[in-house]
Amino acid sequence: MGTTHRVVSTAPARETGAEPIIELRDVTVAFEDQIVLEDVSFTVYPGMFVAIIGPNGAGKTTLIRTILGLVKPVKGEVRVFGKPAWTLKEERKRLGYVPQILSVDLHFPITAGEVVLMGRYARVGLIRRPSSEDVRIAREAMARVGVEGLWDKPFGKLSGGQRQRVLIARALANTPELLVLDEPTTGVDVAATQTVYSLLREFHAEGMTILVVSHDVGVVANFVDTVACVNRRLVAHGRPHEVLGSEELAQMYGCDVAYFHHGRVPHIVVEPVEREEVASD
Repeated sequence: MGTTHRVVSTAPARETGAEPIIELRDVTVAFEDQIVLEDVSFTVYPGMFVAIIGPNGAGKTTLIRTILGLVKPVKGEVRVFGKPAWTLKEERKRLGYVPQILSVDLHFPITAGEVVLMGRYARVGLIRRPSSEDVRIAREAMARVGVEGLWDKPFGKLSGGQRQRVLIARALANTPELLVLDEPTTGVDVAATQTVYSLLREFHAEGMTILVVSHDVGVVANFVDTVACVNRRLVAHGRPHEVLGSEELAQMYGCDVAYFHHGRVPHIVVEPVEREEVASD
């Protein structure tokens, strides 16, 4: 509380004249007089692949919900596709969202195919039944992420990695320009994590703008082009190999941090705090 952070900005240069897809200016969010985000400003331009990282309770999910227009800031401006985030209507057709898997009710009786078809609701509406064209697009989205054979399978019976790919397919079914993901690899194994980020890299190579919240710091650093480090405030913002080796990151996690390098990107090892009595594992 009250700590002043110097924002490291080493973000890649953008094409002259490009209009930002996401723009936050001095955004502060509070719940019941408790400040969760304070004076956060950053911009996402078309074609960027941005990771938001930070310790637990840093406000990362709140930041995503604010960008999606689900939370209105008490101060500042949030614009998505050039409009205030909470006023988006037709523009929501241009956006795909993958929530945390922990927020999904796995006991609800629904098939994987039905989950993916939900991604068409922004275009067909909640009342109209999906057309054969909607079904075709949903099936293509599932094939794109490698789960085409799960159409009739109960969503709650799938593995963690399968469920995550189904949720990504749901977002893709909306044919978005901007894909927003909140902790897409929580609860999945290493192989599934690599699969998810490899898919995201493919989408990015095709021109999709991607914003992902992640705790997999070492993994995302190998895929994204920009990292935004958040701990209530924006602590650092820039290229992974520069930001992840900064003093600001160590300050953000509130502990001693050691780095070992694999190529140009540092992986993070949190050094244990010395205690008088150390419990056995």
